[in-house]
Amino acid sequence: MARISIYGLDINLSLLDKWIGTDSNGGATKNFTAQAIADLFNAVNAVSISGQNNFKFQTDSTLGRRQGTISFENFNGNNTPFADITEIKVSKKSTSTKDTEAFISVLVGENIIISHLAEPNNFGIYELVSYEEDPLEPTYYIATLNFVAANGVIKENEYYGIAMYSNVEESADKFYTHNQTIPSDEWVVEHNLGKYPSVTVTLPSGQVGMADVQYIDTNNLTITFAGDETGKAYLN
Repeated sequence: MARISIYGLDINLSLLDKWIGTDSNGGATKNFTAQAIADLFNAVNAVSISGQNNFKFQTDSTLGRRQGTISFENFNGNNTPFADITEIKVSKKSTSTKDTEAFISVLVGENIIISHLAEPNNFGIYELVSYEEDPLEPTYYIATLNFVAANGVIKENEYYGIAMYSNVEESADKFYTHNQTIPSDEWVVEHNLGKYPSVTVTLPSGQVGMADVQYIDTNNLTITFAGDETGKAYLN
């Protein structure tokens, strides 16, 4: 074999590029593609992502439900829109043969994402309503889902990751500033924060104002003073 240094450098890599290597089973020299390596990593979860478990979507019932898969009750379902999925069976073990029960079960009531490992624009986001052992197939769980958002379809024999989904915008602390320009002894504040926020009032002098806060609901409150005041109220 020629020296490696005499070969040109490939600067336009693709998944169809090939390497030459030694087969661990028998020692024969064989070639393999970058795509084959990617498929292998997906299949055995060799490149782990914290908080994610990988599964293969199974539609063929010929060999029964396989370990490391997700599937529908009656199998089939190739090209089912993610938006139409309300229930799916999940193997107790991921493609890496690791037990997933402890992690996924604590996500009940939270949002999860099921996404294609090679095509992340194909995904479904759901509230995980329940995650219970299948009484007829105890090595699988039945995940009941409430649809939140999705794009694309789920494809047979492709690999998908299941992980907790956290919307950064939604998870960030919410705040609101109320600017009272008209003097009044009662400020009516519609903040729409969806919670009972803490309130700090400042007067034009820069002093912190003394006032009574009454919460009407999670989106409205009133601030009452001894006399008419202007200023700002900071809610968070």
